Amino acid sequence: MKMIPLLLCVAGLMLTASIGRTEPAKPNIVLILTDDQGYGDLGCYGAKDIKTPNVDQLAKDGTRFTSFYVAQPVCTASRAALLTGCYPNRIGMAGALNHTSTIGISPKEVLLSNLAKSQGYATAIYGKWHLGHHPPFLPTRRGFDEFWGTIYPNDNGPLHPVFKGLPPLPLYEGEDCIAVDPDQSQFTKQITERSIKFIEKNKDKPFFLYVPHIMPHVPIFVSEKFKGTSKRGLYGDVIQELDWSVGEILASLKKNGLEENTIVIFTSDNGPFLSYGDHAGSSGPFRGGKLTTFEGGVRVPGIVRWPGRVPKERVCDDLFTTMDLFVCLTKFMGAKLPEVKIDGEDLRPLLLGEKDAKGRNSFAYYSGNELHAFRMGDWKIHFPHEYLEVMSEPGTGGKPSSFGKYTPESIEMSGIRGVASRHGYKVLKTELALYNLKDDPGELKNLVVTEKTKTFIMELKARQIVEDLGNSLRKIEGKDVRAPGDAKPKLPDGVKTLRNLEYTNTDGNRILLLDLYLPAKESDKPLPVIMWIHGGGWSKGSKENCPLIWLAAEGYAVASIEYRLVPEAKWPTPIDDCRSAVRWLRTNAKKYNLDGEHIAVSGGSAGAHLAALLGTSDSPKVQAVLDLYGPSDLLTMPNNVAGPNKTDADLAKTNGARLLGGIVRDRPDIAKQASAFFQVSKDSPPFLILHGDQDKSVPLDQSERLHAKLKEAGVASTLHVIKGAGHGGKGFDAPEIREIVRGFFEKHLKAGK
Repeated sequence: MKMIPLLLCVAGLMLTASIGRTEPAKPNIVLILTDDQGYGDLGCYGAKDIKTPNVDQLAKDGTRFTSFYVAQPVCTASRAALLTGCYPNRIGMAGALNHTSTIGISPKEVLLSNLAKSQGYATAIYGKWHLGHHPPFLPTRRGFDEFWGTIYPNDNGPLHPVFKGLPPLPLYEGEDCIAVDPDQSQFTKQITERSIKFIEKNKDKPFFLYVPHIMPHVPIFVSEKFKGTSKRGLYGDVIQELDWSVGEILASLKKNGLEENTIVIFTSDNGPFLSYGDHAGSSGPFRGGKLTTFEGGVRVPGIVRWPGRVPKERVCDDLFTTMDLFVCLTKFMGAKLPEVKIDGEDLRPLLLGEKDAKGRNSFAYYSGNELHAFRMGDWKIHFPHEYLEVMSEPGTGGKPSSFGKYTPESIEMSGIRGVASRHGYKVLKTELALYNLKDDPGELKNLVVTEKTKTFIMELKARQIVEDLGNSLRKIEGKDVRAPGDAKPKLPDGVKTLRNLEYTNTDGNRILLLDLYLPAKESDKPLPVIMWIHGGGWSKGSKENCPLIWLAAEGYAVASIEYRLVPEAKWPTPIDDCRSAVRWLRTNAKKYNLDGEHIAVSGGSAGAHLAALLGTSDSPKVQAVLDLYGPSDLLTMPNNVAGPNKTDADLAKTNGARLLGGIVRDRPDIAKQASAFFQVSKDSPPFLILHGDQDKSVPLDQSERLHAKLKEAGVASTLHVIKGAGHGGKGFDAPEIREIVRGFFEKHLKAGK
């Protein structure tokens, strides 16, 4: 009986202790990713001519991995794996996207940022995104509270080392393009400053800070402070500025008392771009670099610091990948892994230094959807495949090897030969090869002949990967792969498309494109043309978003155009581009079986503004206008009009002000020239105007006044108000609306032909 009070006493003490105990705080995460930095570009990885004291100290304070891998040796694929824990080909994100790409990371995929948000983390990304530039794929749609940086590589613009005519490089904040062709020498500094502000703002809550630096991807730039500071020229200067950035972020964590509970990771997205010579990094002891599945392409620096949790002053050669990092970070945040197949492994025991913990046993080296190699333990087998090797002497001054001695293929040609033609590589082929990476990290001694049993075993193991993920070299499709997101509209039955036709090249350095949708069955008569101009406030939007493709199945050619946007260009550049597109359609009518004498223009919102203005212009003449909820008078658009609590600073930020280059009120003459309402004449073509009665962005009276003005001038005009519809939406694609549109074009484009 005496035991009962004793037990109750012990239980009470245990309960009191449990009530007083607090659960450990969720760790902050700072993930620093450089772009195309080589394994041998840091002091702690053997560099002698570049000083990186901050990264070196990070390695001393944590664990430095020497067999740390990215999933594929190229930007988009590598980043997709890092943020999803999947081989990129499993989720349709192999390769590297550019401004012509329509795909992006699928909205169905769960990213590390989504998981962080689910656990109450503040999230931000400053730097290069590169997982899709269309709205559904932007980082602010994928779990990030803040975004500042580039949506694709810094060479995807006028500074491309080989191509001319690419569009300006956009700089984004959130979902808005805030500048084009920014000063790239300031990128590292600006990314660092924003990172520090984010840390200070969120010091009292858990945060996930993703810092995918834009450097040292070519073209490389450095701020004035770091010019000439290294022994390896401009490239070394760039790395030393990146090291400074790491130091500033670490100092901010220390200043705010966050060191102990913050996981800091430093790595690179793939190996160095070797063809660029003195503007590229070093692969250290490894063969190859970026774009190859030799070790130099996928084995990168990998450093993790978490004081008191991750062992310090440790060098670990166990196999560890960014996919495994995804799993570990997910678990550390307390989140659940996605309920789909992922490829990362839970290597927390290894990361935290537990006794006898091991890294992953195997790794598949994919390039795109091709299985090039497979590692198991210290052994690596290469299957027969083509690969890239620098064409001759590495390039200098920011140009690739053999620059000017070859003709580059279109940027849309993404295969190995397209890449080779643009970046100074030649295509070679390796036969079956087996290497022991422990003894031969440079992959020079092929042991296939002497290690036949090992070769056979590894071939068998690799077959299991192929069943799951596929292998396009053998024309095998994977059983468990998922599609990426795609902004490209699904083609209706009976429609084909010719994509990315060049309709103008302004000043020889800015190419503009259009997509042409045609009946799948060849027509024996020239096709009347309907040109679509996308909306987006003259500052965003895409030719991919064309709602009139269905008309191509009914005997029309539908041309969806891109045009120069704010801030790249101000008025009258957008309307001039639209005029150029009409002229191109007429000039090339015979080539594409178009009826150049029967062209209508159409658009939505800002695109409708341009379509209406084009219709009321003297040249080039068009035969009909379809206006979907466009502003017809910039002077009376509510956001351009002064009012209570609206300052001139507010008026200067409107889309109209950005288009005209200043407050619309102060530019009445230009505003009238840019408004269809003031350009109407008796010679204007027939109009069909569609507008929702619940539109909060462009008031209905903008269309009502234009319609009345057209009628007053004797122009055939129909205004159809859609009940309950706002600014766009499904109401504009309803069957009864399609019937109205169909009848309008039948009457004004096909009649009398």
